[in-house]
Amino acid sequence: MSRGVFVIVIFLCLLASTDEVLGVAIGVNRADFSFQDVLREGYAEDSFVVSTDSSDLISGAVEVEGEIAEWVSFRPDNVLENGFNFSSTNPQTLTVIIQPPEDAANGEYSGTIRVLTGEIGRSGGGRIGTSTRAAFGIDTVVGITGVETRSCVLGGIQVTNTELTQDFELTYSVKNTGNVRMAPVLDVEVFNQAQEETVLQRSVQTTQEVLPTRSQRFRSSIEQDLVVGQYWARVSSPECSGSSLLTFDVLERGGVVDSGEFVDLEANSWNEVGDIIPILAYFQNTGSRTVSAKFKGTVMKNSKLFKVIDTDFYNTPPGDAVTIETFFNPLEPGRYVVEGRILYNDKLTFERSAIINVGGTSMREGFSFMNYAIIFIVLILLILIIRKKKKRRF
Repeated sequence: MSRGVFVIVIFLCLLASTDEVLGVAIGVNRADFSFQDVLREGYAEDSFVVSTDSSDLISGAVEVEGEIAEWVSFRPDNVLENGFNFSSTNPQTLTVIIQPPEDAANGEYSGTIRVLTGEIGRSGGGRIGTSTRAAFGIDTVVGITGVETRSCVLGGIQVTNTELTQDFELTYSVKNTGNVRMAPVLDVEVFNQAQEETVLQRSVQTTQEVLPTRSQRFRSSIEQDLVVGQYWARVSSPECSGSSLLTFDVLERGGVVDSGEFVDLEANSWNEVGDIIPILAYFQNTGSRTVSAKFKGTVMKNSKLFKVIDTDFYNTPPGDAVTIETFFNPLEPGRYVVEGRILYNDKLTFERSAIINVGGTSMREGFSFMNYAIIFIVLILLILIIRKKKKRRF
């Protein structure tokens, strides 16, 4: 059967005691899977979507039958044990993962991935006279081979503008179409504006291996010492098909405008003395290049400084968000104010603040009380010992 997309839809008619008919459509967008040329102890994956037109949350489960049952797992990881939920606004995507054992012989193996739903009914008025469930079977074939194949496809290539002496950024996707893990090398050749002269050549290694059948996106920084002007970059790979010719600019210092947003500052509102309280600063890079961001701020109580916050820098690619975490350990009860800004590439955001309320007894007071209590107990013991010795003399 073809591996193309094939939509299976079951239209369920649920009869209510009021003679009403309730229709629910449930669909699975794959009729079969065919994983070919998979190595022993290798890896392959593909996905399918379970959907419905019902706004009610429907429960689902998956089972695997046949020769491949022990080779199959899923992502999300716990779906075999805990099942999943889906609705019209929240279809569920399940990834089928195939990992044959070392002793699997060459040849084809078959099985069935079975998708089951829980009882399908209607919330609200009316009483469902009979419960209804749906089941789908996805035929699955796995072909085992002992021949290694290395192949991949390069795509989604982008190059950012940069400034004098600053790295330019290359982003790209690698799809592993072979059956072994791959970490391909990319060749980057930069030409002048007229594309008549090669002015820069670099090799870029992917930062991690890509598993067979998977796609992964990467970002690399490339050193350059080019003068101000327009350039062209040809990006290709000896191992992967696909290449791109793109243009980018080298600008004067300050020519690339960085931008970012201090999205939120969070801390637990109610705490006790001695608690270790996380302070979370959320930063969004809204610019076109990676920035280094950190949180700079203070913790104050009654206009008194209790802590200066100056975190490490976090590299944040364009479009990404980062959570910058630090901690506060109050020794006294009271109301504390955390306030600060995000510093990124020599720019500061607007200030944000958060309130921390701390209850309990001051640890300093607590320690003082404990010290007095210990001294008192020791004195009592000494008096008792002295009295006991005096009685023995008489």
